[in-house]
Amino acid sequence: MFNKDSKTTKTIKSILPALRTVVSQKMLLEAGQRVLIVETSGLPEFERTRKFYDKCNYERAAVIRDFYQDGEDKVVFWKKLSGSNPSQSTVLRQ
Repeated sequence: MFNKDSKTTKTIKSILPALRTVVSQKMLLEAGQRVLIVETSGLPEFERTRKFYDKCNYERAAVIRDFYQDGEDKVVFWKKLSGSNPSQSTVLRQ
């Protein structure tokens, strides 16, 4: 469809994660969820993942040292879903 190196393809690829996040959050709201909690690793290879959640306005709620193994922390992100009321939450592991 598009040349893999084209500006259009790069633009589409850059917005897809954010679009998936917005759609997922809308679905969670419709299911009555109010808080989204995301857990990921503190290892350097997960830096892009952590930056993504920072850009999506998640708060870093906690860092649990050596959670997965010695030297591998768990980083917990928190976000209140807009327009939410019920007392439910969803946890995702990345």
